[in-house]
Amino acid sequence: MTDRLAKHNYLATLVEQGKLSTKQRWKKIDEIDFDFPEMELEDLRQLFFGSYQIKQSQTYAEEHLDVNGDFAIQVSKETDEIIRCAIQSRHS
Repeated sequence: MTDRLAKHNYLATLVEQGKLSTKQRWKKIDEIDFDFPEMELEDLRQLFFGSYQIKQSQTYAEEHLDVNGDFAIQVSKETDEIIRCAIQSRHS
């Protein structure tokens, strides 16, 4: 784990340089032209520390769908390895 401390954080560098903050740096994607990875339920449980968040995920996700029933997902024009999706905090 300590070896990760010395590893360069490419995403942090882009954020610090302001390269992800403007709308012109993003393009909308859809499932046809973007191969989005899929995860098994057990992988999600490990990633999110148990099942509580998994149980809430369906209704939470449904709250963030657009009028067509899709997420408005965007990919960085700088690199296709960075995506974003506008979501509302459940605490606000």
